[in-house]
Amino acid sequence: MEKKQPKETKQEALPDVEAFNDEYTRDFLLSGEEVMEGFYRFQSKTGKYEMAFPADGIIVEQAYRIKDSKSEEVSIGLHDERGFGMDIFFFSYYTPEDREGILRRFKSRLGYDGEFEEIEKLDKTIYFVPMEDDELKTYGAYIENKQNSGGLEVVYNIKCDNEDEQICEDYKEEDKAKALKWMDSFTFINDKGVESDE
Repeated sequence: MEKKQPKETKQEALPDVEAFNDEYTRDFLLSGEEVMEGFYRFQSKTGKYEMAFPADGIIVEQAYRIKDSKSEEVSIGLHDERGFGMDIFFFSYYTPEDREGILRRFKSRLGYDGEFEEIEKLDKTIYFVPMEDDELKTYGAYIENKQNSGGLEVVYNIKCDNEDEQICEDYKEEDKAKALKWMDSFTFINDKGVESDE
């Protein structure tokens, strides 16, 4: 009985948003404090990376996959009128030496044949690409760990069918900036318990 009271108190203090209202998703979130507006701190079950998680997102339990600390697949559905979705693929064994093959396979996954925009950060490199078709606006990125092995393939989708076509056009620059900000929030947790700095 004594153990229940702090848990209930903690529950009452949590934000009333989709991410915390969903029991499965809540288990991945570290704090009810926002890390940026509308986003909360998520930690991978591999213990290898963290990111900002959207308040209106939930993890699709049926699509979640993990293999020890070696790989993880996370699919996020967003309860948003524009039909957002996010997919994350983590591989602990990816290295900079394998970059060429990794990017080639990622392009194939995206159905993309252009060049990546390379964004250098202190702890990571983001290989970013924006794509559009008749139904979706897609932002993809391969995020490479500069300090250790490990890499992330992330995909951010926005529905852009006939009904939402004009809205997608109106929010084009804002959506790209939002996607880049989310991708930049990924932080690798390197060996010896030391997190990489931004």
